[in-house]
Amino acid sequence: MCMARLFNVKQQWPVFKQSLFKLTVFLQINVASK
Repeated sequence: MCMARLFNVKQQWPVFKQSLFKLTVFLQINVASK
């Protein structure tokens, strides 16, 4: 159970990291434009 969960997180990590990066860029653009 735990190992399968860890493996699932490892698979999802690049997607999560990419969306986090996009969110960070989006917020920076919003702050800069104000």
